[in-house]
Amino acid sequence: MGFIYILYIVVGAAFIPVLIWGICTQISVNTTFERFSAVQTANTADSVAQKILSSHGIHDVKITQIPGSLTDNFDSRNKTLSLSESVYGRTNISAIGVAAHECGHAIQHKEGYLPLKIRTFLVPIVNFFSRMFLPLLFIGILFSAFSNFFYSPIFIYVALGFYGFSLLFSLATLPVEFNASSRAIAEIEKMGIMTNDELYGTKRVLRAAAMTYVVSFVTSLIYFLHFVLRLIIIFGSSRRR
Repeated sequence: MGFIYILYIVVGAAFIPVLIWGICTQISVNTTFERFSAVQTANTADSVAQKILSSHGIHDVKITQIPGSLTDNFDSRNKTLSLSESVYGRTNISAIGVAAHECGHAIQHKEGYLPLKIRTFLVPIVNFFSRMFLPLLFIGILFSAFSNFFYSPIFIYVALGFYGFSLLFSLATLPVEFNASSRAIAEIEKMGIMTNDELYGTKRVLRAAAMTYVVSFVTSLIYFLHFVLRLIIIFGSSRRR
């Protein structure tokens, strides 16, 4: 168990740099978006999005404006591409990059992109498991506390499995987001609406945004490993007693 204790301490210590990384990444997203929002073009983000969708024969997706900043998303269920107030109608390269990224998701949906199918399949499962994780964990800990009467770690193991699906969802998200950004850059290049310098700015914006998903996955992985190691230590100690 000595190695497990050391590994548990190492994983626990990793929370600090990952937390700092996450904060720095979010700051980078905001500052990069603001920086390149000052670089104007002749096209609005929503008009570029419409052109991209039309060029791929996607005519049943509605482009709409929603409140907030960087709350943009594509919903395949109601065929809606929602652009935030900081993107819709804007003529800067940050907004166009974000709008093109969401179009990338619409194209993925039309083409049946496998990682997107996997992520879409996992959404309702992860939502259900997220609601059940804490109650099951609490029941498992409660039962374990009265192990002299009934010892049932099965609830904790099931809760662990539920959390594992959240980790799988974060992993499935990575190729979906990176691929959508790649498609966005390719579409903008094909349309010829930006200079090389402007395109560089768009790449910076999308790269910064993509890193938030990497941070999210790494954070989930560390939480998962920390949880698993803690269970091994707890139940290992129980067996020795």
